[in-house]
Amino acid sequence: MLEKIRSVYVLRMPFSLLHSHKFYKLIKYNKSLQEKLEINIINFMEYSGKYIIYETKEKGKEYDIYNNKLIYQGEFLDGERNGEGKEYYYNKPGKHEKINYYEEYIKNKKRVKFVGEYLKGKIWNGKVYDRKGDIICVIKNGDGYIEEYYKYNFIKFVCKFHKGEFNGKGKSYSFFGQLNFEGDYLNGNKWNGKGYELEGKKRYELKEGKGFLKEYYSDGTIKFEGYYLNGERNGKGKEYHKNGKIKYDGEFIDGKRNGYGIKYNTQGEVIFEGEYLYGHKKKGKYYLNGILEYEGEYRFDKKWNGKGFDENGNIIYELINGNGKVKEYKKGILIFSGEYLDGKKNGKGYELEESYLKYSGEYINNVKSGKGREFYSKSIKNPNEIFLKGEANNDWTFGLKFDGEFLNGEKRKGKLYNPNGILEFEGEFSKDKKYKGKEYNSSGLVVFEGQYLNGEMWSGKRKEYYCYNNEIKFEGEIFEGIRWNGKGKEYDAGKIVFDGEYINGEKAGNKCLKESI
Repeated sequence: MLEKIRSVYVLRMPFSLLHSHKFYKLIKYNKSLQEKLEINIINFMEYSGKYIIYETKEKGKEYDIYNNKLIYQGEFLDGERNGEGKEYYYNKPGKHEKINYYEEYIKNKKRVKFVGEYLKGKIWNGKVYDRKGDIICVIKNGDGYIEEYYKYNFIKFVCKFHKGEFNGKGKSYSFFGQLNFEGDYLNGNKWNGKGYELEGKKRYELKEGKGFLKEYYSDGTIKFEGYYLNGERNGKGKEYHKNGKIKYDGEFIDGKRNGYGIKYNTQGEVIFEGEYLYGHKKKGKYYLNGILEYEGEYRFDKKWNGKGFDENGNIIYELINGNGKVKEYKKGILIFSGEYLDGKKNGKGYELEESYLKYSGEYINNVKSGKGREFYSKSIKNPNEIFLKGEANNDWTFGLKFDGEFLNGEKRKGKLYNPNGILEFEGEFSKDKKYKGKEYNSSGLVVFEGQYLNGEMWSGKRKEYYCYNNEIKFEGEIFEGIRWNGKGKEYDAGKIVFDGEYINGEKAGNKCLKESI
């Protein structure tokens, strides 16, 4: 049997685990999967956008690599869907569908799209469902006829289904019932026919899958213009922002950016120039406000092998396989220095704000996690000073605001200090607020120990002191932050003047001792 792997761990880091010992066991176990991934590791994952976790030799689950959503679960043969299985909708509904079917979508994000039998990766025998859960087609031996509707019975799509794909005459419509395309489909692609603008005018014509295409936004603004082949964008083309400014100018293969291209922001400024692979940046130059910020290779759109530059063109960091020591700048001012792993902050580092130290400690996937320290603003000008003194003397607290542990960017356990370096609180935190622990006054005396609610004292033991000599004034139990219900003692000049209980904030009983002392 295949060694059990925790799915949450695999789902969050599908690619990096390919290099781990556990995931090599997974690949080695199934020969067909090994051939697909090891021979074509980058192309397979980036092109298909999918990865498979096998439960047995024949059964498994298929996920979208970019959002880790379940696409399919069932039987496989040689890495393809083959046998009984279920396919799910995993993209968000369209603009109008999101409004109409939002509640249903939230109730069940794994909305079934098809249930039945697959043959060599294609739907063969079974039932096709829309997002509402209604049957829209019954497929037998790869053949059927699909009629799909928007809500309120507006027709969306009609076409013959043959050999597991759309083949034959078909039509597609907009939500408002206007014809978008009319013609022949071949192997699931538009092949011969005409496409129309919102006004019904012809916008492109296909012959054997080839043509020149223009696409428009709903307001009539041009969205894309370029060459079309086999039902997809293929060859040179241009994408546009909604404001009419060019968005991308370059090459496409199978509907995705592929090859050399230039990407622009909404102001028309170049932000990337270089090579794309199956819709993702592969190698090139990245610009920020017109200034070269990075040059090198990418992996899944993350900086991978390359160098970063400041606004003067000086090298400020170098990445090797997404790892390395990095310095980040904003408008020429250092804002982070530390370790990178897989293109993100991972390991030790420090942040600065207006050149003053803000945080020093550990990171996991770009967020504070592990041991760390936060500092009051404009307290530490030289970061090297904090590392030298902090490591040499753990009691050194100048400018220190918090010292402890973080999880997912929030404080979990540690100590809080006032601006003078005096300990104020030590204990546990919840959602970055005090949750359980001890609180101290400026003289280091414990004034409260117990539970907090929304960061405020709630229930536990409390002590109050006279401010002029730090002599004890009260000790006892509190509830809802005040002396309410419970036992307590009051003092005057070090002598007990009351020892008894409080009920609803009032002293109860006759244990007033002031006259007898």
